[in-house]
Amino acid sequence: MRSDNDRKRLSGRRSLTLRLIYFDGLWLTVRRLPAVQYQALWMLGSFILRNMLIAAGFYAISFGVGSMKCCVWQGLSWFGL
Repeated sequence: MRSDNDRKRLSGRRSLTLRLIYFDGLWLTVRRLPAVQYQALWMLGSFILRNMLIAAGFYAISFGVGSMKCCVWQGLSWFGL
Protein backbone atom coordinates (compact mmCIF):
# COMPACT_ATOMS: atom_id res chain seq x y z
CA MET A 1 0.00 0.00 0.00
CA ARG A 2 1.31 3.42 -0.90
CA SER A 3 1.87 6.08 1.68
CA ASP A 4 0.21 9.48 1.42
CA ASN A 5 3.48 11.16 0.39
CA ASP A 6 3.97 8.66 -2.45
CA ARG A 7 0.45 9.36 -3.67
CA LYS A 8 1.06 13.09 -3.59
CA ARG A 9 4.29 12.75 -5.57
CA LEU A 10 2.61 10.52 -8.14
CA SER A 11 -0.30 12.94 -8.40
CA GLY A 12 2.14 15.80 -8.93
CA ARG A 13 3.97 13.93 -11.68
CA ARG A 14 0.73 13.12 -13.45
CA SER A 15 -0.36 16.74 -13.19
CA LEU A 16 2.90 17.96 -14.66
CA THR A 17 2.46 15.50 -17.52
CA LEU A 18 -1.03 16.87 -18.16
CA ARG A 19 0.40 20.37 -18.06
CA LEU A 20 2.97 19.46 -20.72
CA ILE A 21 0.27 17.95 -22.92
CA TYR A 22 -1.92 21.03 -22.57
CA PHE A 23 0.75 23.63 -23.29
CA ASP A 24 2.43 21.60 -26.04
CA GLY A 25 -0.96 21.37 -27.72
CA LEU A 26 -1.37 25.12 -27.38
CA TRP A 27 2.09 25.68 -28.84
CA LEU A 28 1.32 23.43 -31.82
CA THR A 29 -2.00 25.20 -32.35
CA VAL A 30 -0.47 28.67 -32.39
CA ARG A 31 2.38 27.52 -34.59
CA ARG A 32 0.00 26.10 -37.19
CA LEU A 33 -2.42 29.04 -37.01
CA PRO A 34 -1.06 31.12 -39.94
CA ALA A 35 -1.52 28.20 -42.36
CA VAL A 36 -5.14 27.48 -41.41
CA GLN A 37 -8.00 29.04 -43.34
CA TYR A 38 -10.53 29.20 -40.45
CA GLN A 39 -8.36 30.36 -37.57
CA ALA A 40 -11.12 30.97 -35.03
CA LEU A 41 -12.56 27.50 -35.61
CA TRP A 42 -9.08 25.99 -35.30
CA MET A 43 -8.46 27.75 -31.98
CA LEU A 44 -11.89 26.80 -30.63
CA GLY A 45 -11.50 23.16 -31.65
CA SER A 46 -8.04 22.99 -30.12
CA PHE A 47 -9.28 24.60 -26.91
CA ILE A 48 -12.14 22.14 -26.57
CA LEU A 49 -9.94 19.12 -27.33
CA ARG A 50 -7.20 20.19 -24.89
CA ASN A 51 -9.71 20.83 -22.11
CA MET A 52 -11.41 17.49 -22.69
CA LEU A 53 -8.04 15.74 -22.42
CA ILE A 54 -7.19 17.57 -19.21
CA ALA A 55 -10.60 16.88 -17.67
CA ALA A 56 -10.27 13.19 -18.53
CA GLY A 57 -6.77 13.15 -17.07
CA PHE A 58 -7.84 14.70 -13.78
CA TYR A 59 -10.82 12.37 -13.64
CA ALA A 60 -8.45 9.42 -14.08
CA ILE A 61 -6.16 10.77 -11.35
CA SER A 62 -8.99 11.23 -8.88
CA PHE A 63 -11.35 8.33 -9.64
CA GLY A 64 -9.41 5.92 -11.86
CA VAL A 65 -7.24 2.93 -11.07
CA GLY A 66 -5.42 3.57 -7.81
CA SER A 67 -7.64 6.58 -7.18
CA MET A 68 -6.09 9.44 -5.29
CA LYS A 69 -9.06 11.54 -4.21
CA CYS A 70 -6.97 13.01 -1.42
CA CYS A 71 -4.50 14.46 -3.91
CA VAL A 72 -6.78 16.17 -6.42
CA TRP A 73 -6.21 19.68 -5.07
CA GLN A 74 -2.49 19.13 -4.87
CA GLY A 75 -2.52 17.91 -8.47
CA LEU A 76 -4.49 20.93 -9.61
CA SER A 77 -2.00 23.21 -7.93
CA TRP A 78 0.87 21.48 -9.75
CA PHE A 79 -0.96 21.93 -13.03
CA GLY A 80 -1.32 25.67 -12.42
CA LEU A 81 2.32 26.41 -11.60
